[in-house]
Amino acid sequence: MPQEYRVKSMVYLQKLKEEWLDDTEKTKVILEFEAYLEEINISNKDEITDTLE
Repeated sequence: MPQEYRVKSMVYLQKLKEEWLDDTEKTKVILEFEAYLEEINISNKDEITDTLE
């Protein structure tokens, strides 16, 4: 997994933590992260977990 994928995934994780109490923003971050995963062609749970480790 390229390092840039991990870095960007961690940015989404941080944004999610920051927006956790705001349902609208939290949903936006989740949808953005989902779109990003589709963009880099990651679809199974193991690959998703790898991007966040």
